[in-house]
Amino acid sequence: MESMERWLERLPLIIIAAGAAAVVMIAAGLFDPRPIGTLRWTETDLRFAIPAASQHADWLAHDLPPGSLSLRLNASLSSGEHDIGYGIILGNEEQVFVVSVSPLGYASIWQDKEALEELGTGSAQIMPWQTWPHIASGTDTNEIWIDIDSTGIQVRVNRELLWRGSVTGQWQQAGVWSESFGGPAVVNIQRVELFSQ
Repeated sequence: MESMERWLERLPLIIIAAGAAAVVMIAAGLFDPRPIGTLRWTETDLRFAIPAASQHADWLAHDLPPGSLSLRLNASLSSGEHDIGYGIILGNEEQVFVVSVSPLGYASIWQDKEALEELGTGSAQIMPWQTWPHIASGTDTNEIWIDIDSTGIQVRVNRELLWRGSVTGQWQQAGVWSESFGGPAVVNIQRVELFSQ
């Protein structure tokens, strides 16, 4: 009986310690999905000026390898208009796949099979602009993760699953997508990483 009372006295301390350990492990990213393969290249400290009321793709110098891959982007609004979108664009001159977030708390995913010069005319809204509670607002940094493998594409924003599905396309290049719905802005890309097998 005495040992049972001792355990009951210690039980709240054990529960608190276990809860604190779980919080620390989650905050450290211990349970986050790992990128596919190994790191192939990294681009850091890029700044993009977005002209007023415009859309723009800035292709990175690296080609994408065939097969499974992961892209990671860390970016934030540096200054200017808050009614903008920025993110990752995959594709080539004939078809693109775009994942974009806004500092106002919105996210969008779309695919366009028309020529890049005609963006907007043949767009397929996979996920039209809508609020997403995990987006960092204002000038705080957002992470966009895209994982592509034989099962399809998985998109995470700030490590939370935004969308999973499949789209057709041969993604030859990756770049930074930006658009303004109002005035000019500047976006700071802290890091873009590619992982592949």
